[in-house]
Amino acid sequence: MTRHILITGANRGIGAAMTRALAALDCQLTLLCRDCEAAEALIRSLPSRQGIRVLKGDFGTLAGIHAATQVMAALPPLQGFLHNAALWPQQKMINPDGLEQAFVINHLAPFLINLELEGRFKRDGTRVVQMTAGLYPIGDRHYTATAIGDNFSAFKTYASTKLLNLATTMSFAERWQGSGATINAVHPGVVRTELGAMTGLKGVLLNWVKRLWLTPEQGAEAPVYLCSDPALQGVSGRFYDRFKETTLAPFMQDASFRAAVWQQALQLTKKAG
Repeated sequence: MTRHILITGANRGIGAAMTRALAALDCQLTLLCRDCEAAEALIRSLPSRQGIRVLKGDFGTLAGIHAATQVMAALPPLQGFLHNAALWPQQKMINPDGLEQAFVINHLAPFLINLELEGRFKRDGTRVVQMTAGLYPIGDRHYTATAIGDNFSAFKTYASTKLLNLATTMSFAERWQGSGATINAVHPGVVRTELGAMTGLKGVLLNWVKRLWLTPEQGAEAPVYLCSDPALQGVSGRFYDRFKETTLAPFMQDASFRAAVWQQALQLTKKAG
């Protein structure tokens, strides 16, 4: 059976590498991207362009996320869904909803997508993979401040938003138990991409250090494995550091913390239940 897999943020970095790897496995792919021209250029570079579609989606606002979700709801059955779109902000940006931009893209977008599509995920038996970051434990757990950027830090905000996203990812795993849908989180390794790119001297130094990091192709290996390998059928609620299943930080086991993060996400996205 040909697997249909959707990848968000698929036009560059790890997303592009995952696209190439899954296309080589003869998967049918839907690429959801803000930059459709870059995605089309990526498709033209592939040996085969069959079974690949591009959809435009912008996760920068709640309205944009909802609109993209409505489009995704009309797609053919999904066997896999890779949450890859992310932002590592270098300056504080408040979006039209009055929320910090990375908080919306990294946390509320996958939350709202999972919530609005969970009916079809259960029906399709979708294997959902959430890209996360190994540095989540250093994030700030003050989710109210993170939502509006009151604790903004060019380094720490990325970790904070990934921390909150990971909390809701594990809550979805509990919510979907026995439904056929699964969800796991993966830290792909420290990968040489444009995420977190800096300018000036810091940018020069970072680019030099990046030469020691994994390539996008190496970073794509673990999420592609989680999304497609038959050995992981039915596995859910796990956190992987690349290919190694890893225990989450103790605070992530705190049911009251995870419930509070969930309730905030419901309130901000104006969802019920």
